[in-house]
Amino acid sequence: MSNTSLRLAALSTAAVPGFAPTTVRMQSATADSVSAVLADDAHRELLIHVALTPMEALRGDAERSVLDVFTPAMRNALPFALPKVVGRTGTGDVGSLRLDSHGAADPFAGKGKAYVYEPMAGTPIQLSELTSGPDSLAASLGRAIAAIHELDPATARETGLPDYDAEDYRHRRLAELDQAAETGKVPPRLLQRWEEKLENVGLWRFQPCINHGELSEDRVLARGTAIQSITGWAQTRIADPADDLSWLIAAAEPDAVDTIFEAYAGARAEPPSPQLRERAELLSELALAGWLLYGVSLDDDAIIHDGEAMLVDLDEHLFASAGSDDAHEDSTDADSRGAGDTDDEPDDPDDEPDAQSAR
Repeated sequence: MSNTSLRLAALSTAAVPGFAPTTVRMQSATADSVSAVLADDAHRELLIHVALTPMEALRGDAERSVLDVFTPAMRNALPFALPKVVGRTGTGDVGSLRLDSHGAADPFAGKGKAYVYEPMAGTPIQLSELTSGPDSLAASLGRAIAAIHELDPATARETGLPDYDAEDYRHRRLAELDQAAETGKVPPRLLQRWEEKLENVGLWRFQPCINHGELSEDRVLARGTAIQSITGWAQTRIADPADDLSWLIAAAEPDAVDTIFEAYAGARAEPPSPQLRERAELLSELALAGWLLYGVSLDDDAIIHDGEAMLVDLDEHLFASAGSDDAHEDSTDADSRGAGDTDDEPDDPDDEPDAQSAR
């Protein structure tokens, strides 16, 4: 085994006494974490995730706390598996890991943490490849998200999970919008659009529910047309159900998005609010402002420029489409008026309201 593999094996043994891995298969390696699948001579496999930074360690602890919230009954109510933590240890117990500029792990004296999980079934989904239809993976995804939202939030509230009602959440979004506006890098038309929607109290009427809070392609694992597992529960909270649907809007094909929302609505005990999709679309747009603010918080010029460029693209897409629609309507009206002008008799005044409503 390489140095990295030996240390990962040692960490897994420290976290799970009696487990003696003989093979290590690397999964990912970044500046923040290292993940691998380990197996022993009895073919038992475990997944190890090593947090190399304090922030990543906090995420690992947060996920472990959230997973403790899920009672056996709650887990059984879900049509997919949740991660199961079987051990944890500090990297200082066996020598820590850090990645150098070439992506290789080197020992150092640090305070990272290692988390060991039962392996998760399935492979990450690709939103761009989702198709429509009631028996599709898109439909399974909609039902899986609905199952999360159907969980009783009462138990979660008792454990201190973050809890936001509709008005609190709207004000949080307004505060984020103010922060984005202060950067001076958000197109004015987008700011006006978002402010109008955030000030529309009727749009923000929803029943808070348990949210995953950070769904993404690599956290949703599937096999065939079935969702097998969902990982990454560090940001779970009680909040707007639109949060768990917003990430789908920009990446999936429109027909697949329709299928997801239809399957989601069909799997909820009570029909979701009529404004759910509109909020999800808005949150998808606001995510770009969030990316910009993330870059500002890090003082990272590359992320800032990326966020600014994406906002400009969104502005052009939204308002070019609106302008095209307006131009089409004006052209249609002009054609209608031209056709009417061929009559010798003047227009009947009684027809004017209908003409106005058509325009």
